[in-house]
Amino acid sequence: MPVIGTAGHVDHGKSTLVKALTGIDPDRLEEEKRRGLTIDLGFAWLTTPAGRQVGIVDVPGHERFIKNMLAGAGGIDLNLFVVAANEGWKPQSQEHLDIMDLLGISSAIVVITKTDIVDQSAVAVLREEIEERLQGTTLEGSTILEVSALTGLGLEELLAEVDAVLLRAPEPSWSSRTRLWIDRVFSIRGSGTVVTGTLGGGPLHTDQEVEILPGGYRARIRAIQSHRRELLFLGPGNRAALNLVGIEQEALGRGDTLTNPGDWRVTDRLIASLQFLPNLDHEPEARGAYKLHVGSVEIDASIRFLEATPGPGESALAAIRLARATVLDFKDRFILRDSGRRQTVGGGQVLEAHPATSKDRELVTPAGARARLSAPDRHAYLQILLEEQGYLAVQEIPVR
Repeated sequence: MPVIGTAGHVDHGKSTLVKALTGIDPDRLEEEKRRGLTIDLGFAWLTTPAGRQVGIVDVPGHERFIKNMLAGAGGIDLNLFVVAANEGWKPQSQEHLDIMDLLGISSAIVVITKTDIVDQSAVAVLREEIEERLQGTTLEGSTILEVSALTGLGLEELLAEVDAVLLRAPEPSWSSRTRLWIDRVFSIRGSGTVVTGTLGGGPLHTDQEVEILPGGYRARIRAIQSHRRELLFLGPGNRAALNLVGIEQEALGRGDTLTNPGDWRVTDRLIASLQFLPNLDHEPEARGAYKLHVGSVEIDASIRFLEATPGPGESALAAIRLARATVLDFKDRFILRDSGRRQTVGGGQVLEAHPATSKDRELVTPAGARARLSAPDRHAYLQILLEEQGYLAVQEIPVR
């Protein structure tokens, strides 16, 4: 089941659009309903005209709740990028575009909302601005549609385009290692602990034992539900709610990872390729107060550049140390935010999730890191590294 994620500035009509498409109000918290502002992730689902079952993750647009937006940005097959016709392009519009670009998300539909309250000439001007803003990003060339959730204008065309884009999307990749980033934890009377997230890697089935990291807790899946359907088996690429036996709600939280026992090791160090945004108003600094966002987790991080300090718009190889351990894999994408300035500064890809160290120094060389960056998978980069360096020390052989 494909997963759609929303993006866009606060109060530009993301949740209203989701409700108009699905009949489900994704604002589940009382405070959200009272303030008319999405604070946390919302979830809904629909059946497209072609009969395709689709899940939707609605994310908050307000800068204060950007970490919740990032928790919902990963693991999506299609992005609905929302811009309101009456307000136009706004600061969080740009930040959300930057995040989509840094995460490498290219499957998107841009939706101009609230077209019923402005004249067509204003919509035409906004369309031109959006096309210009998207140039040079992964969203360049995305279809731009005009809708009104209030009158229903353009909703049928939007659903048809959703079908068309998802038809071209690749099937979710299967691997031997299951990974579900937990984005919600709650308890249901009579059933116990429930966790939700988007399933990646391998499948899950009822009655199997699972491990939750970084705590190393074990539990058993009592039941699997996907969009209110009870299932015995679920493959990757689907939203899932898992009823767990043998663990209390208080032991778990957003950012934990559910997987098969023994499949993953946690890490608090990594080697990464960083890309800093070109519109930064300051030079990137190693001595910064950073937060790294990957999957549904937000972690304090410290950075040490392996080569020269980069400038805005430049890339760099870096060793990153995390305040707490998490589950990372080769080529995982992440977002880096400056917590002091409260802004997104860049993002990157994991090149080595378990770097060998000696006296607190990583043994991965810049040449080795670049070899990893150019390799399509973990197997290919070993050959590249051997060709570049002529040998490979035992401690440089990657582990998962």
